[in-house]
Amino acid sequence: MQRRAIRCRNTPTLIVLAGCMTLAWALAGCSGSVENPSDPDAAPVVPPDAPEPRPDARPRPDASAPDAMPTQARRAGLITITETTVTNPGEVATAGEASVSYVDLATATVAPARPLGESPELLYDLPDGACVVYRYTKGTNDEATEVDEAEVTITGGASDIGACTFTAGAYACPAGPSGDFLDGAGTVTVAKAAGAEVAALADVAVAAAGDGFALLAGSTDPHSFPSNSAATFTCSDGNTDNCGATPAGATVNLIVRGRTTDADLNGTGFNEMPEPTSQWAVFECRGTPGEGSITMPMEFVLATLATNPTRIELRVMRVTEVEDSATGTRIRVGHALLGYDDR
Repeated sequence: MQRRAIRCRNTPTLIVLAGCMTLAWALAGCSGSVENPSDPDAAPVVPPDAPEPRPDARPRPDASAPDAMPTQARRAGLITITETTVTNPGEVATAGEASVSYVDLATATVAPARPLGESPELLYDLPDGACVVYRYTKGTNDEATEVDEAEVTITGGASDIGACTFTAGAYACPAGPSGDFLDGAGTVTVAKAAGAEVAALADVAVAAAGDGFALLAGSTDPHSFPSNSAATFTCSDGNTDNCGATPAGATVNLIVRGRTTDADLNGTGFNEMPEPTSQWAVFECRGTPGEGSITMPMEFVLATLATNPTRIELRVMRVTEVEDSATGTRIRVGHALLGYDDR
């Protein structure tokens, strides 16, 4: 498959074209252009003063090289446990929510993102203060494959969520309790048995952040994705602080994460995300720990909308984050605002 890339100076920026798919990620603007787009042998165009990749960036093996190593399974895990409030007018409700995902990064069919490492990792290990948007086209490229890495058990909060098990190609968790699942400084404990590639997690206790979390007036509503402007989510402006509780000694961050679908919505509930028919996007923006505002730049908004979505699901989270480097697992516990925007 032909791939043409531009790397940009000063701030890490990349636009990768792979068939009909575009991956765009950046902190801020980009300069440069793709030359000879009709030439199937065209090499990546890199500005002469572009920054070198980080020394620890991990390039993909060249499959054409005679001494290329076989692709190895690489796992990444994301466990998110929140007291979630739906913001759509007429549908407002609060309940506990949990999601578990372990993926084999080697199966993702998106081009490498430099200089911060290989692109599939960014949805599981995004640097602070950055945004990423992945666009996928069915039949051309896909997300990393979900894999079974053994049962995950979640206890604590108002009541235990229980066991999340791998079923029909993805993890499924029991519905959380309604109401104040993480009222006050609730603590949640996560445990996982040893899986095929990922070692066991032994009772990782995480104190929930964000009790009382709310967005300030003037913020983008989670259920109203913009059409031609940046999206800004603010819980503190220096005068008013609605970011909620911060557990002592915890690393707390403001995170925006979502996805789209282009499926026909006839007969679906307002909060259902049916399987895309052609294109979809997955995105995340991370703030800087301790700060109370995060912006999804307009170029990322437009990249998301370029998939022609019929519905966008978006969560704004104020969470404590814990990373277990031995298992490649990131755990987030806190409070979230969830919206669905039909286009």
